[in-house]
Amino acid sequence: MSESYRHRAHAGGPADTRIVFIEVPVAGSPKVARTAKPGQYPSNQRQPWRPATRPPSKAERTARFLNGVARQDAEVRRFMQESRHAN
Repeated sequence: MSESYRHRAHAGGPADTRIVFIEVPVAGSPKVARTAKPGQYPSNQRQPWRPATRPPSKAERTARFLNGVARQDAEVRRFMQESRHAN
């Protein structure tokens, strides 16, 4: 009862007087009145994004493509040779 006080509510005349109990927190709100500002974000660097590995140059891509074509051609020739001898 120490955490509340009396309030008289009047609806009309003195005959309609009712006592209403209103709870009031003693120590204030349980929420902290002021929150601390969050710390600085750990990654605050202004650098452009770079891939983990360098992409191949135009010459490297061309060399890989030509090596792949040559490897495929050799495999097809070997398969055709084996199928000729099997018959």
